[in-house]
Formats: sequence, structure tokens, C-alpha cells
Amino acid sequence: MEEVRIKLSKEGLLSTFLRIEKEGDRAFIPIVEEGVEKARALGFEISYHTFKAPETPPRASYRDLLDLPEGLEKHLPSSFDIIGGIAVIKLPEPLLPYKKEIGRALVDFNPNIRSAYLDMGVTGDHRIRNLEHLAGENSTRTVHVEYGVKIYVDLSKAYFSPRLATEHMRVAEMVQDGERVLDMFAGVGPFSLLIAKKRRPRVVYAVDINPHATDLLRESVKANRITNIEIITADARSLPPEIRADRVIMNLPHSARSFLPHALRHLARPSAAGEDTRENRGIIHYYEILPKDAMEPRARELEEEIRAVAADIEARVRNSRIVRQYSPSEVHAAFDVEVLLP
Repeated sequence: MEEVRIKLSKEGLLSTFLRIEKEGDRAFIPIVEEGVEKARALGFEISYHTFKAPETPPRASYRDLLDLPEGLEKHLPSSFDIIGGIAVIKLPEPLLPYKKEIGRALVDFNPNIRSAYLDMGVTGDHRIRNLEHLAGENSTRTVHVEYGVKIYVDLSKAYFSPRLATEHMRVAEMVQDGERVLDMFAGVGPFSLLIAKKRRPRVVYAVDINPHATDLLRESVKANRITNIEIITADARSLPPEIRADRVIMNLPHSARSFLPHALRHLARPSAAGEDTRENRGIIHYYEILPKDAMEPRARELEEEIRAVAADIEARVRNSRIVRQYSPSEVHAAFDVEVLLP
């Protein structure tokens, strides 16, 4: 019965308003009315059964499916990540004994969620989420859709956060026709894919040290029929010198600072028009985790760090913004830096 329920849920056919009922050795699983023909086409046996009306109004949240000891409800997270068909949730210590029940509630409440996982933090050089399976299918692979672009994801092999969707599109919309873009820490490619699909760059160099991430990106490139992304599996510090860019994306917020000299090396380039003269302006989108009140001084400091790389380079932070709240005291900050080159 559980296998059938999971499949119905995955197909969006399971009713979340009515409960499964048993009569003898038979179980009746409620489906949505408009899904009858689809369920029949999938090979399910369709029977008509009068279900008991629920004693409570339709549930508004996964919280309504839980029966926790008094006082614990207040600890339930009000938000969690949904990546494709996977729910990823962080739980405080008091709720960990009930993690399986919470995972089951996430899967039962939303018919589009087929798996639920506990997020225990990001670890390692490849920034992989440490996950524990809670409920539903035990698969960390999914396809996430962002602004109509398909992104292939495997959470056990490469990092991805759906909370950066607005930032991915913000940067993409700034890209001009014919630009060359270097995405230094591309991961599974959300910046690169949106830029290549939504704009008209000459080329996007999508670089990541994690081969699993670049393999997934290749799947996404094929699925989205993109032809102007060059995928490079490498440490961004060891890229060949012929890679030149008009715009560099540096979304490695815990350690991007140490890569600044390498970003500037690839930003100093022949002009996009192929002339012998050199362009004198490039853009770096730089990201860092900071205390909220440190953003303004960090902008000035960032300008000085770039100038220190070479005496004839000038840098100005043209825009800074909070991408998201990272912790109670820290933010994921973005700085759009204009770099004037010799």
C-alpha cells in the first residue's frame, strides 16, 4: 500500500483532504477527482468508495498533519527548501526525536514532494549537504525548474540552493549581448544556465572543481538545448590564461576572497569585439557571508583589496545587497564591482 501511495503522490493524484480507509483486507486510497482517468491509464484499479468526511477543515500546512507533545509545535520550522520533488528541512534539537513523523508529514501534505530529507549542514571542499532520509523515495536526484530552465540536481553529490533564484536572474538580466562570462564556482550551473538561456552571451565558461557538479550541468545543457556554455572541471585558480571574460561571477561566499587575484587575471582581456586594444571595464559579482552591519565597510575594503593586486587597477562597488539571511547574525551579501583596467 505504501508503494502505491508514494506513486500516487508523485503523480499529483493523491488527495490530501481525505484519509486512507480499510475494509477487511482492502485499502481505499483517495485520489483527486480530476485524476481518475490518469490513474486508470497508469494501471491502478479504480473503485468508487464513500469516504468519511474529515472532522477538521482542510489542512493549511504540514504542521496540521502532526501530533506532537505539547509545547513542541512552536519549534517547527515555518519554511524549508523544496528542490524539484525533494523537501529539505532543518530541525532544532527538541524535534529530532520526531524527525521521521515530520518528514512523513511533508510528503503527505504536498503531492509534488516525493522525498523528505533532514539537512545536517554543508561539509567538505565540494560543499555537499549532509542529508538523512526521512520519508518517501530514497533518492537525492531530481530536476529543479527555475524561471523555466531545467537544472539537474543530486543533493548527495553537488550543492544547490533554491533560495538564490532571484539572485541568479538578477545577474542574468545584467548580461549584455556578446559578453563573455566566467562563472568561477558554477556548481550545477544555475547562474550559467539562466545567462545562456535567457540572454545572448558569446560564451559562458562554467567552472567547478566537483566532477559530479559538472556532469549534472552537462545533462542540464543538453535538456535545455544550450550551445554557448563551455564546461570546465577544474580548480578556478588553474584556468588557462586564454580564458578571458567581461563578467566574472564569484559565488563561493566563505572563501571567494582568496580567488580575487585569479578573477582579475581573467578579467584583464582583449576586447569582446576582437580588437587589438583592451577594454577598460569589467564586472565582478562577488559574494561573501558577513555580519549585516559590516556590508558598507566591507565594500570599501573590497575595493582596496582589488587595487592592491595591481597598482593600475581601479575598482568601485556599484551596488551591494543582501541576497538572503544566512544565520541570525549573518547575511549572504552580494557586491557588484566595476573594475577599470589598464
